[in-house]
Amino acid sequence: MFNITNWIKKRKKARIRSYMRGYNRLIKEDRTDFIGNLKNKLANKPINGEDLNEIFRCNKKTCFHQFLVYRLINLKFNKALLAAVDNPKKEIYYPLPNLWRSELMNDGFKVPKIYNDLLWLKFNLKWYLIGVLTGIIQIFRILFEGKNKKENDSAFFINLYPGNLLQNSSLNSHNLLEWFALQPEAKKINKIYHSCKAKCNTKLINKIIKYRRTPLPNISFKKVIKFLFWFFFKAITSLFTFENRLLLRELVLENITKLSNPNELCGYYLFHNSGHILRPLWSYVAEKRGSKIIFYFYSTNITSFKVKQKNHIQDFQWQVTSWSKYWVWNQTQVNFLKRNILKSFDLIIKGIIPFTSSTKNFTYKETTQNDSLLIFDVPPTRQYFYAGTAPTVDFYTLKNMVIFLDWIDHLAQFYGLNVFLKTKRKSPLTSKIYINKIVNLKKNKGWVEIDSEIDANYVCSKLQPIASISVPFTSAAIISKKNKIPSAYLDPTKNLDKKFLINNEVSLLLSKEELFQWFSKYVLKNHEKTKN
Repeated sequence: MFNITNWIKKRKKARIRSYMRGYNRLIKEDRTDFIGNLKNKLANKPINGEDLNEIFRCNKKTCFHQFLVYRLINLKFNKALLAAVDNPKKEIYYPLPNLWRSELMNDGFKVPKIYNDLLWLKFNLKWYLIGVLTGIIQIFRILFEGKNKKENDSAFFINLYPGNLLQNSSLNSHNLLEWFALQPEAKKINKIYHSCKAKCNTKLINKIIKYRRTPLPNISFKKVIKFLFWFFFKAITSLFTFENRLLLRELVLENITKLSNPNELCGYYLFHNSGHILRPLWSYVAEKRGSKIIFYFYSTNITSFKVKQKNHIQDFQWQVTSWSKYWVWNQTQVNFLKRNILKSFDLIIKGIIPFTSSTKNFTYKETTQNDSLLIFDVPPTRQYFYAGTAPTVDFYTLKNMVIFLDWIDHLAQFYGLNVFLKTKRKSPLTSKIYINKIVNLKKNKGWVEIDSEIDANYVCSKLQPIASISVPFTSAAIISKKNKIPSAYLDPTKNLDKKFLINNEVSLLLSKEELFQWFSKYVLKNHEKTKN
């Protein structure tokens, strides 16, 4: 008897194999930048035919283009392109507007019209229904939730999760909200809202910390009739305009913001760089009414790699972003924004912005008198996931990360060092071979693994290692340097371009020989001075 479950599994495995073969082919042909170039090409072409710079004059046009880039030029698009790269027919089946389909055809792909028209229609219908549902939810909010209070003295953090809210008793570690409370902008802030529905232990003196499901206020019952008429009219007319169909959810939230009183909006709305492309349409209205819309970075690892003797391709389509105020870590991020952002903006250099914290204590047994070396890695993911991300530079691979660990181990054995490895994250997607590599290293007395959830700043301050070595270009090196620990990035590929200065003034080492030279000439020399 035909087993549909087995058929589905076989189809899924076939799709995975198809895009893995596509990326492996790009590696063999030395053109891993192909996907990145193509994605940037589409992102630079608004489907209304206007120049990318022109759409920034209209908030709705900007939001619409960002919506398409964010919702369509993503991981699923990577997989569709990669599968077509290795397919003899070069056929792509993916929901795209006509202009972008034409661009793909100009690059040699085939885009079957009828099937892709159906996919595009399905995409339109999905987001139209989401917009209708959003409007219905807002009506229920008006009818059943309480009246809003004045919120000028409040700040709202968008898209946080439990790790952002944990409060560590250590004086050397602050969570995000604690950090914000110390900023001059927070002097007049009495309430801090967040959208993370989780138990947390965050308590701040003189500031109320509170969960709130939505950043927008609930409009008064008196305005419900006005919203109902607007929503009914907009829902009907949007059926005949594909821009409004796709943006109906954004339009609903924008209208709620327009109907709210200015003093009902929060004084600050803070967004972070995990969702950099799509700026909500309502945020422009809130900004005009006096709210500060802040985009802050929780990491410096945002610049794509530059390989020697090859052009640099910046991933993640930063050119379409339209935030007006940025909080950054350092001058390197300032240079990044000036190089990649088309729309004018203001910024403030804030130094290190802590994003996650942990209540776990960092403990270890000092069984020897050996000096300690602190290591920050980026665990390689399983091959099927890695291939789907289609990185422009083939860097965070299992092979390269194992070489990184081996070089460190050779250094540690030569100088008799203890090695403390703090992995970037724990994930079911991490390569099992890499996990086993760490297990084998830990069997040696000199290697210790630090829980990935423990705050990097806390580890640096408590361990006080002789040096810190990181995989390029993680933010941990900046944190180590801030703690006055000699810090370096180590490139296991030997291919990164030192002249492309994205290393935040931290040394970039391109070989095992450079690693040993840096350690002997700089680290040991600095260590002797400290002892004396």
